[in-house]
Amino acid sequence: MNIGSQVEHAISRLQEQLGQDFDVINYEFDPDAGDTPYADGDWVETETSPRSVNARIEFPDVERQRETADGSGANVESDATIYIETDEVSVTPGTADETRATEFVNTRTGVRYRTVDVVHQTYVRTVHVEEL
Repeated sequence: MNIGSQVEHAISRLQEQLGQDFDVINYEFDPDAGDTPYADGDWVETETSPRSVNARIEFPDVERQRETADGSGANVESDATIYIETDEVSVTPGTADETRATEFVNTRTGVRYRTVDVVHQTYVRTVHVEEL
């Protein structure tokens, strides 16, 4: 067994032991959706949503830890960080009107989180989220 496989298995065990269950919801824009015939459409859940995953969530200890840098170097403010295995599910930060951010729902507490930034790492995806 190579070191990469060992690391991947260790991360999986850690996720299982310390993780919580989340429903992950992705959205797509449906131009025909909406409450009125005059609407320009609405965001609807994708066919594969919600999808249940086991993920770890961490909250910052102090206020200054709420700010991190995204891939472009810009500061991103978040309420928590969620760690999921890289192949678990698709996660997208929102980009104005073009994309609606992936949302995480803690199945135990019912608290909803919206993705503000995603950092892809080798074995784990770091998702900075804000509480809704």
